[in-house]
Amino acid sequence: MRFREKISREEYKEISKRALRLFLSVDIVNSTALKQEFRHRPGESWIGVAHGFYTSFPSSLAAEISKAEPPNGNTISTAPEPWKALGDELIFVAEVLAMEDLPLLLNAFRTSIQTWNREFENKGILIKGAAWLAGFPVQNSAIVGDDEDHLDFLGLSMDIGFRLGHHASPRKFVLSVELAYVLSVLESLLVSEMRYEGSEVLKGVLRDRPYPILSLDCFLNGDLPDFATLEIQAEKAFPPFRPEVKGPELMKFLRLWMHSTRGEICPPFCHHNEDARFPLPPDYADLETKALAILEREFLDESQNCPDEGDDASLEMAAYEEFFKQISFGTRDTGKPRESPP
Repeated sequence: MRFREKISREEYKEISKRALRLFLSVDIVNSTALKQEFRHRPGESWIGVAHGFYTSFPSSLAAEISKAEPPNGNTISTAPEPWKALGDELIFVAEVLAMEDLPLLLNAFRTSIQTWNREFENKGILIKGAAWLAGFPVQNSAIVGDDEDHLDFLGLSMDIGFRLGHHASPRKFVLSVELAYVLSVLESLLVSEMRYEGSEVLKGVLRDRPYPILSLDCFLNGDLPDFATLEIQAEKAFPPFRPEVKGPELMKFLRLWMHSTRGEICPPFCHHNEDARFPLPPDYADLETKALAILEREFLDESQNCPDEGDDASLEMAAYEEFFKQISFGTRDTGKPRESPP
């Protein structure tokens, strides 16, 4: 994707609007070693494997989503679409229109991972997944590519999400803290299938504050692949065996942890559907106003501030790095940390 130095006012309006987005990442485990191995497999090629992955996994995900049965007879309004391919990793993105869609989408994504791993275990081609939420335009921002339908995304949530993928495995579908929190608030049945692996430092984010590693177990029952059967039996044979996660306790833990980040990580909220369970942070409007004021001051030509100007006005992209230093949840104009909302 090519990034332009200037964008139109209409495109600026698009990237500056409020949005909560879900990101779903899936990639092939040990792909570098597999590429070398496939050079010596007669009648097979890594190109064929990659092509099959790029084409069949999106189709599998779409099929699983179509089979999902939302509660109360509603339909799933949040639709993931392929965003980009990074080597042997596929990333999907969807603007969240209803929080209730998230458990269904996560389960559909997990099922697609399960299906692939059962089918390709004998060939040693296993995949792993990660998922996270990112809110815009505060803390994260979109950049326009070739056109307004081709966006890239930057910010703290994106940095965290990409790093979480390193903690995933064919059995562990890793979730961001915000996603796990949504599941706990919704009292989703998925909570009982979650695992907690302790906290790890995610390099370069949150000033080396350890981040909780939470995941959904991809293979709890049913027709288990050999590797999952072995792992599960090992957990039973060698204590301590992890007890079931309790939703209310998980929600309390995640609230306390988010509060401990002093506003850098906050409970998510949906811009399209007001929900008392996911309220707007009390000072969000002020943070948004400040973020957009900086955005206009740094990136818009003075001519764009004139109502008579057309869409040929411009947004300079070179100052994004400075922009992100100034719109963090965690600092005010003084640069001092602030308390996050309770």
